[in-house]
Amino acid sequence: MPNNLSPDVTIRERDFSQVLPSVTSSVGSIVIAAQKGPVNVRTLITNPSDLEQKFGRPDDTNYTHWFTAEAFSQQSNQLWVVRTEDDTKACAGLTIGTSSSATTANPGDIVVLENTTKKVADFPLSYANIKQNEAKKDYSLDPELPISDPNSLDNPANNLLDDESYHFYAIGPGSVYSNNSIVVINAADWQVLLDLRDELVEAVTQDDIDEICSRYYNGVSATSATPGDALLSDSLIKFDVIVPPTPPSTDWSADTAFLQTLTSFEFGPDEDDEAVLIVFNSFGDPVEQWVFSNDPEKRDEQGNRMFGPRLVNGNSEYIYFFIGANETEAPAVPMVTTRRTFLGYTDYDVAQGFDKLTGELPGTGLGDLTGEILTQWQEKFTNPEDIEIDILLDPDYNDNIKRYLDKICKEIRLDCFAILNVPKSKILNPSTNKPISSPYQTMKNYVSRELNINSSYSAIYGNYFKIYDRFAEQERWVPVSGYVGAVMAFTDFSAAQWWAPAGLNRGIIGNVIDVAVNPNKGQRDILYYNRINPIVNFIGEGIVIWGQKTLQSKSSAFDRINVRRLFLYLEKSVKRFARYYLFEFNDDFTRSRFRGTVNPFLSEVKARRGVYDYLVVCDETNNTPEVIDRNEFRAEILVKPTRVAEFIKLTFTAVGTGVEFSEVVERL
Repeated sequence: MPNNLSPDVTIRERDFSQVLPSVTSSVGSIVIAAQKGPVNVRTLITNPSDLEQKFGRPDDTNYTHWFTAEAFSQQSNQLWVVRTEDDTKACAGLTIGTSSSATTANPGDIVVLENTTKKVADFPLSYANIKQNEAKKDYSLDPELPISDPNSLDNPANNLLDDESYHFYAIGPGSVYSNNSIVVINAADWQVLLDLRDELVEAVTQDDIDEICSRYYNGVSATSATPGDALLSDSLIKFDVIVPPTPPSTDWSADTAFLQTLTSFEFGPDEDDEAVLIVFNSFGDPVEQWVFSNDPEKRDEQGNRMFGPRLVNGNSEYIYFFIGANETEAPAVPMVTTRRTFLGYTDYDVAQGFDKLTGELPGTGLGDLTGEILTQWQEKFTNPEDIEIDILLDPDYNDNIKRYLDKICKEIRLDCFAILNVPKSKILNPSTNKPISSPYQTMKNYVSRELNINSSYSAIYGNYFKIYDRFAEQERWVPVSGYVGAVMAFTDFSAAQWWAPAGLNRGIIGNVIDVAVNPNKGQRDILYYNRINPIVNFIGEGIVIWGQKTLQSKSSAFDRINVRRLFLYLEKSVKRFARYYLFEFNDDFTRSRFRGTVNPFLSEVKARRGVYDYLVVCDETNNTPEVIDRNEFRAEILVKPTRVAEFIKLTFTAVGTGVEFSEVVERL
């Protein structure tokens, strides 16, 4: 600030109002197998319908993953989901050729392009190949990629990747994508559809409709057309729009609702290099609409780029769009107009909905995805500076992944908690879905001899839930971890992180039919003594979480979940606040400011019954000259965490009628 050389008033601000920032406590994370959705990408799910919309519905292979995620999202509005998949699996794909000009016809005639050669071909590629090409950002496919069907277009020698062609692919592998579909309409044919729509609107009688529909349906052949006439593909007009008479009826009709969908653009294509692209979901609903150009340099009147792949890739939730290498050299060649064609399309003669794709999950189980699941946990959830998470969900992964979830919490991040599930095979017979013999001893041996986790950053629960799968209309057994995570999220919302997520006040599980095992008092003792949290079905009270131990074997405050989550909350809050003291002077003023902010924060936690007492030491006693000379700043925060009552002892004493209670109390 400059010195004043003449009278003036100078204003300066100081901000000493800093408080500890709010931190999350119930942001979940999970890696799943799914029917659809982006692969190897973190996606935030805020509610169960969001999960279904983005990742499809559960099936016989992935239902344990899906229902774990859904259960958690019932109570938490933040769940990070990564869909993993073997990237060698095929993605549904579709290649569309370019149109050729008609040769002879009367001016104004509607020209039908006979299907003498294939202009549309099935052309699946692996997800790895698709992502490899998408990353290049030049929007053309690599000419060196393998060709699945070299006879797909006119010339058997054509390389589809070099040809003047367009390639559409699902955003991920999975058979569900083969039932998504697209329509591509070039500018000339789109104008014909507009004319058809307008004529049908003006039609008054059935005779009017018959004349209009038959005229557009039959048109004139391409061999009789003149240069420049519209090439209206018979696949679109004959199969999707106009319905010819079915004897004995002689009435023609048109699907006017679908025709309206095809033409419902305020500004449609009007030049040879432009076209319409409409994407339909598996239910046949239009979900995305694009007007694009095949000219990489084309812009609209507002200056926005119109190049198709640039518009679609990264913005579409359903497809990727690539072009053949030669097409960039001749962008004025129009695309052929297609019927509503499925991404799993194989041939014009194949019934719609045919699925020849092998991109679905392996039918024998999820074991083939173990490596991919572990990789995604490593790549997507280990960096606390990259993403903030609080709860890691285990939909009954194998033991190596369970141990890695604990490692993420205990050694890598130190700011989150893992909810693990005893494997189904240790509880239920896989053939009969009935409890195995000695399930409690089996679970005890599993935790102590096989799992080998000794950590306060994880907890394990010993049960499975029977639920009703509303999609498959059948009952299924699913892991409990998602439901336990939901209880933790509910506890955070209704009370605080340091309250026990268990018991009849906060630990009741809803929307569950039954438990795999229902331990009695002696069986619960076996589980709880061995760090396995029981879940019990109490008659008249419901299914209840009946324990809150961590997997730490040493008896201390940290062998309880509420204490561990209390410290995670305190540490995360103070750490985030302390970052603002980096590069500040280590003097009495700075240390006083630090204490002046942390003390009120801990006082509030104490008032909310999180701690019995606390002490913040940040002065010259622990910031000695030697510490200061090493550019360190030290603060010691001592906390007496509150403990919860897990063992209640009630004593009833009978006393005589003439005895005063005070006399008895003195002898107790």
